[in-house]
Amino acid sequence: MGKRIYKEIIDLGFNNIDKGEIFGVARPDNIASVKVLEKAGIDSIGKLNDVPNQPESLVYKIQK
Repeated sequence: MGKRIYKEIIDLGFNNIDKGEIFGVARPDNIASVKVLEKAGIDSIGKLNDVPNQPESLVYKIQK
């Protein structure tokens, strides 16, 4: 179900809202979210230090 929702969000962003890129962020211990992002074809591009005293979040991006 998650992959289908991401595909619909990507389609909406690229085709209806005309965005050139879409980002996703996942906590590294949330394996299910990481797998959904990767299966949806979204590439890992780095990390984000967004939660104090916690491991960095993983940042993903897909371009039109």
